[in-house]
Amino acid sequence: MKMINSISITNFQAHKKTEIEFDPGVNVVTGPSDAGKSSVLRAMLWVINNRPSGDSIKNWDCKKDAEVRVGIQLDNGLIGKGRVNGKSSYVFCESPKEKFGLTIQDDIHYEAIKTDVPSEIAEALNLSDINIQAQHDSYFLLNDSPGEVARRLNELTGLDIIDKLFKFINSKTLSTKRSIDDEATLCKTLSDQISDLDYIDRLEVELDELEKLVEEKSGKLDRFVAVANILQDIGEADEASKIYKHHVDALPKVEGLLDCCAESISKRKQIDAVSSIVNSLWETIEKIQVETEWLKVEEGYNALIELFSKYHQKKVDYNLIESLVHHARTIDGDVVVLGNKLIYDKAEYEKLLKKHKICPLCGSKVDAKMIGGILS
Repeated sequence: MKMINSISITNFQAHKKTEIEFDPGVNVVTGPSDAGKSSVLRAMLWVINNRPSGDSIKNWDCKKDAEVRVGIQLDNGLIGKGRVNGKSSYVFCESPKEKFGLTIQDDIHYEAIKTDVPSEIAEALNLSDINIQAQHDSYFLLNDSPGEVARRLNELTGLDIIDKLFKFINSKTLSTKRSIDDEATLCKTLSDQISDLDYIDRLEVELDELEKLVEEKSGKLDRFVAVANILQDIGEADEASKIYKHHVDALPKVEGLLDCCAESISKRKQIDAVSSIVNSLWETIEKIQVETEWLKVEEGYNALIELFSKYHQKKVDYNLIESLVHHARTIDGDVVVLGNKLIYDKAEYEKLLKKHKICPLCGSKVDAKMIGGILS
């Protein structure tokens, strides 16, 4: 017999994150009221029966997109169920790498459609409502009717297969009988329809006659179209002959017009040549006028060039004078600075002479009179 070793419950009713390990034998889950003891059984039933199918089992304190997960660790592997965003799925792993949780590398996923439990999951669990006794359920088999007890015992011992087989046979028999009745009704309907189609032979003869008439009419129609095409060609030829005759009558006039056109073209060429010569003359006259105007401007232009040359030379002289003035001002500033420095140096030299009273050049002693002479 397969044993439930542990269960992991996440976001299911009163459980945010609960993990319970079971010991071999009898296990007792205790706690105060509304602590989630019954939710453990309901979590197992949620995996075993895939019911309820909605989000009523979700913990009220979890986020809207949080996943509800229940994992049951058996001797033969881990079986879990998860629901997120309105979709439920099962996961099965024969050799889980983690004790709790449903995200395992070697797991196999199954979609949970409506209230059906995937056959692989049901076979691996091998559990049903019979294995779960809730707190307020009636005693197992003691309060049931004899028929219900027999049904339960047959289910436990596998004898319910006989009842299922009889139900299947009765269902197939009823279905076959209905099929036979439907086929008999169809045969009678088809027979009546065949009887109603006796007029087809007569229609076949009439259809042959009608096909002959159609072929005859088609031949006459082809001949009529051919005659109509010939008449149309005759009409078009008549119209063409009238047009051709009109062109022939107008031929002398056309020849006269062609002669006039040739003469007109010759005169047009002569006019174009004369016009070209006249245009060349006008262009030459315009060029002469322009050159004459430039000759009138040339004297003033030469005088302006001479003035510009003098201005440029004056500009160069002015820049040179300005540079010399700036240099002179710079020299005056240097002279003033050097004069101030000379006065400062004489004062310092005088202080040194008065302090030491020795001439720095010859090393002899000096007095105030000699100092005055040295500084002067």
